[in-house]
Amino acid sequence: MILLVLGCKPAAQPDPDPLDTSSPIEACSWDVEGIDTSGAIYVDDDAEPDGDGSAGRPFQTLNEGITEGHLILIHPGRYAFVELLVHRAEPVVLMGTCRDEVWIEGADSRPGVYLQAGSTTQLELHDVSVTSEHHGIGAWRGLLLVDDVRVQDVSGFGIYAGSGAVVTVRNTEVDGVEASALGNATALVALDGSTLIATDTQVRNALHSPASAMGAGAELWLERFQASEGPPGGIDVAAGVIAQDGGLVSCVDCELDDLANAGLASIRGSHVVGDRVTIRRTHGESGYTAGLGAAGDSTMVVVESSILDIVGAGVVATDGGHV
Repeated sequence: MILLVLGCKPAAQPDPDPLDTSSPIEACSWDVEGIDTSGAIYVDDDAEPDGDGSAGRPFQTLNEGITEGHLILIHPGRYAFVELLVHRAEPVVLMGTCRDEVWIEGADSRPGVYLQAGSTTQLELHDVSVTSEHHGIGAWRGLLLVDDVRVQDVSGFGIYAGSGAVVTVRNTEVDGVEASALGNATALVALDGSTLIATDTQVRNALHSPASAMGAGAELWLERFQASEGPPGGIDVAAGVIAQDGGLVSCVDCELDDLANAGLASIRGSHVVGDRVTIRRTHGESGYTAGLGAAGDSTMVVVESSILDIVGAGVVATDGGHV
């Protein structure tokens, strides 16, 4: 039997002195309260080769762990990308000790974490950080939960849903999204026919957009969402939170600060709904610079919201757009 003791400190010991490096510092541990860990698979990048996934002989790689188990507990370290490409009847859970200690790294053509399986396959990702020269985290079909994760310094998409996938994002940060070879640079993305739901999530430094619904049937639902430090003005493809080409965006309790060209935008037959949205310091040089903008037979409905310190117009509707 394996007994995991989480967050315990002997009662007789004083609090460690943060300036004394000899004092013991309590490390992060897996948040497994209420979870049956009897069949858990363990992964440690410092483990010896030929492990069996047990607590005493962990696997070295995440792909070994995900092949063998449904609950994968990840020791602190740096790991290569992980993929789930076959249907699994039970949810697969990847859990780090905490996101400051566990890093997953993508490659030139592979996201850090990728799900492409049956529409009912479920993958959960908890308490890790992801970085990549490609997209950060993606699902192409299936159900993906991203919880208490940091996505940092990626190219293309930070987190995306495609081909009918449903991605749920909670308590997560995306910081630093540069353009990919295809020109994409968006932090949160729902593509054609897919859904991305994000709550209590923050985005910084996304070159083109902090969040977007792109394509027919794409749905992006944001609540308690913050985006800041967008690109410089003059990048024509840049915008704030945007629905395009038939997408739908809902933004509730959103704070959009220092973004380029538009805070909320709806273009080419798309729809945006905003409630309690605050837009500050939108800037840029292109013709549609505004706090709110709708163009090309698109619609936007925004209530109980504020538009502050805008370079350009507060509200713009052009080419058949309605605000």
